[in-house]
Amino acid sequence: MKKLGEAGLKPAAILEAMKKTHPNEKILATVTTIYLCRRKALLESLQGLSPVSHLNKTLVNTDFTTATKVNNDRILKALFFCHAKS
Repeated sequence: MKKLGEAGLKPAAILEAMKKTHPNEKILATVTTIYLCRRKALLESLQGLSPVSHLNKTLVNTDFTTATKVNNDRILKALFFCHAKS
């Protein structure tokens, strides 16, 4: 299921693939449970950061130029990024 999600399949397509590959088993998963599993995996991959903070951290070692705005508590509030070739 994880590989199907990483391949970009939507939860409904993942559920259908599970039913086809295991026709003799009762699949208890629903589209909602697959969606929630994908969400949980995404949050784990963010390592506790917000999606924007994770993106900012990821862009640091790339060819992208970034500019950020943070508040007084050093919490990221805005992120601008662009690539020289775009």
